[in-house]
Formats: sequence, structure tokens, C-alpha cells
Amino acid sequence: MATKNDILTFARHGESFSVNSLLNYFQSVDIDINRRSLYTQLRRMVDAKELKKLDRGLFIIAADLKSKFHPFYNGEMKRIAKIVSSAYPFLDRCIWSIDDIKRLSHYASNRDVVFVEVDRDAVEGVFNLLSEKFSGRRVFLNPSESEYSYYINGTPSIIVKPLVTEAPCIKDKEGITHPSIEKIMVDVISDVDFTPWQDFEAVRLFDTIFTMYEVATSKLMRYARRRGKSDEIEELVSKIKRQEE
Repeated sequence: MATKNDILTFARHGESFSVNSLLNYFQSVDIDINRRSLYTQLRRMVDAKELKKLDRGLFIIAADLKSKFHPFYNGEMKRIAKIVSSAYPFLDRCIWSIDDIKRLSHYASNRDVVFVEVDRDAVEGVFNLLSEKFSGRRVFLNPSESEYSYYINGTPSIIVKPLVTEAPCIKDKEGITHPSIEKIMVDVISDVDFTPWQDFEAVRLFDTIFTMYEVATSKLMRYARRRGKSDEIEELVSKIKRQEE
């Protein structure tokens, strides 16, 4: 079912949008919603001043709208978390989906990945555990860029990798840890998992994120320094500011 964030993600991609174009987009990405339900949701968003209605069936995102980031999480990811937490109840971990990037991006990627980031000492054990216990996705251990090209692109996968200490994460009401938007932004610049979104695509991705979400600059830069990427992040932020002038 389409959510408010799904609508806002699409709205950010153009100056204005029609109901038909929104329905076509949801159909292309397999998000289910009918026209009547969509009109109801759009009307509520207009009333909440999240969207503005320009004409009959034509809308635009509110210029000053920024919301808190809510990471994608579904039943499959919950099963993965349960397997890991049952075997390692006290393990620091962060479980998230590449959909958190794809839904904000102009770039159409065929990568279908769930990331399971855990303490470095437990990475191999968690990899072996998920390889044995979880079916439906191939499991890889901190893969290289060439492994992405040959084995992962287009294949539903789980990537087990080390969790950077002091990474900015969010813990939900069930105790599951997800990435903050600041963590995602720095990881995109840092890791081979996100090569398609680096260079020019990173500028567009960061521009979308800064427009849609509240970003804690101090948290962003602290994690960037932790990963040795402060210069790259500062340059991206500067490019976006220059485009807005």
C-alpha cells in the first residue's frame, strides 16, 4: 500500500505531478493503491500542508516541507532480525534495505539487497548462520565490487558486513536497529555497495534528501570523519548550496 513517504518521494522528482502520473509510477514499482484511496490520501496531505493543489488533479510538494526519515522495514527483514537476535541476543546490529536509497534516487537500479551490519568479531558467524537458516536470498560476506557485478546485481541478496562503531542508528519500538539518514548518506559515499549512486548521482541523491528530510549536520559530519569522508561530504553539501543560489 502506498504511504505518504512514497508520495513525497515521487513529488520531489518534478515541479508538479498529476494523479495519473503518480498512479503510473506506483504501478511501475509494484506499489498497490487504487485511485479513490490515492485521492483520499492526497486530500489529507493537502489539508496537512504537505502538498499544494495547483489545479484539478495536479499537485506540488510544499516548498518548506521536511520530515523525519523513516527507514524501510518489512516482514522479511523482521525474520532476518529474529534469526540473528535469537543466536546473538546482545550483538550490536543494524538491519536495513537498499530500498532506502532506491526510493530517493533518480537512478533505476536492479540491486535488491538487505544489509546486516554487526560487530566485526561476529561477521563470519552471522554470515554462516544466515546462509544456513534463511532461504530466499543469497548471502554474501562483505563483497567486493566485482562480486556485485558477477553475482549480486539482479539477485535478491543479503550482505553481511561490519558495523562501524558509533555509527548513527535508530532503534525502533521492537528493539531493531536501523540506519539514520545521516548514516545512509555517508555510507553511499564510502562503500562499494553503492557505486551506482556515487559521483554525479550522489549530488542528486543528497539534494533530494536535504529537500525532503531533517538532516543533523553535526551528526552527518561526525560520522563522515569517522569514515574518513569529511572532505567528500563537505564538497557535496557545498555543491548543493551553490545550485540553490
